[in-house]
Amino acid sequence: MIISEDKLRRLIREQFLNEKDWGDTSSLGGSSGSSSSSSSSTYTGSLVNKKGLKKYLGDPSTGMSPPGFWDNFRKDLENHIKKAYPELGIKIDNLGVTRDLKAAADAGGNKARVSGSKHGAGLAQDVYLHTKKYGKFSSYKKDNPKLAKDQKLVDAIIEFLEGSKYKNIVYWGGAFSSGKASLSKGELPKDRGILEFHHFEFSNKDMPKYFENVKDELKKIGIDHNSLTNTKALANLYKKIS
Repeated sequence: MIISEDKLRRLIREQFLNEKDWGDTSSLGGSSGSSSSSSSSTYTGSLVNKKGLKKYLGDPSTGMSPPGFWDNFRKDLENHIKKAYPELGIKIDNLGVTRDLKAAADAGGNKARVSGSKHGAGLAQDVYLHTKKYGKFSSYKKDNPKLAKDQKLVDAIIEFLEGSKYKNIVYWGGAFSSGKASLSKGELPKDRGILEFHHFEFSNKDMPKYFENVKDELKKIGIDHNSLTNTKALANLYKKIS
């Protein structure tokens, strides 16, 4: 049987396509060299710790905050509210100090979060506010609006932060959207302050001191610890080491 030249070329081409392993890109223009180059630039220094498949800045439980600080804060806050408002039946639990680097760097579609969250460095604390009066705290969206209307509870939190060792150190998310660093007794949270009712954090201006003991490691990746004074700077850090 005589095969035309065109048909022969077509058969050879089909055979080549069937046998070619297109999963191996080493023989193509992009070569595996670019892949190894990318992985070699991944940060592997002492700033990062792994927990399972996730990466954290500093200790996975406490981040860059002083060890035990947030544990003591929760206990002190709970004890104060119990004394100031015993009929509320408050019980405070840990809703989270840290967040893994990828989640902290990019808020994604979660409008309640910001890119460069202080949680990525352990510089913030979210709490469960369980009460006998309002029930178990299960959702900030559902429970915060109820709690934020309770003036006695709000005043107790304000009083605690103003009159304790945490004054000018820890700031409350309930004051967000107020135009001030702190609310005054008699005021209620509004807008984002309601959304962040369960949130406490260190101020932007104080953040550099929590990075003081890792400043040399930060220099290796081109970051001055004194520049870490806002969420944009934190997001940049998280992206460099995640």
